[in-house]
Amino acid sequence: MPTYKQLPKGKKKAKDLPLYRPIDRLVLGIWSKRKSLMPAVVVGLVLFLIYGGLRIYAVRSERETRAAHLSRLKSAKKALDEKNYDGAIEELLPVTQGRWAEPILKVNALQNLAFAYLKKGEFGRAVEILDRAVQDPANAAPDYSRLLLAKAYEVKGDGDGALEIYKILSETVSPGPVQQVAKERVGWFESQGKK
Repeated sequence: MPTYKQLPKGKKKAKDLPLYRPIDRLVLGIWSKRKSLMPAVVVGLVLFLIYGGLRIYAVRSERETRAAHLSRLKSAKKALDEKNYDGAIEELLPVTQGRWAEPILKVNALQNLAFAYLKKGEFGRAVEILDRAVQDPANAAPDYSRLLLAKAYEVKGDGDGALEIYKILSETVSPGPVQQVAKERVGWFESQGKK
């Protein structure tokens, strides 16, 4: 009996072989007409890319415009004034997480978000957010963020951490309101017997 290596090889081409599945006929039909179908495929791909780009632009512009961020900040301010801290957090989170937010708006949102968490009693979360604002290289007022961080430490009950930040601010910041507040707080801590 011959082995598979000794069997005669078939001379039939792929088009002469029987097709058992309908998908085989479809694929073979497309493959045989590939040159005439290529322009339609290219046009379809271009239209798909244009549609996708416009859709992404529409979603981005709807969520990530300066006007949308300003509107969210205004709504959050109103919610904070009404002591609706959860509503303020809901409005501020998209601004803080948005890739397209202007740095000044993002830092402002981070500071207000920390304030909302402080008012809710979630001190650890507020400190974490303010630390993120201080670390942000685009923060135009890192000293003010540090002052808020020190106040958050103070409200949290970590007087040593707050005093350390107040001392740094009172010694290194140029004269102004931040330095003045920091010096007042250092004086208060010293009057309480902490150094």
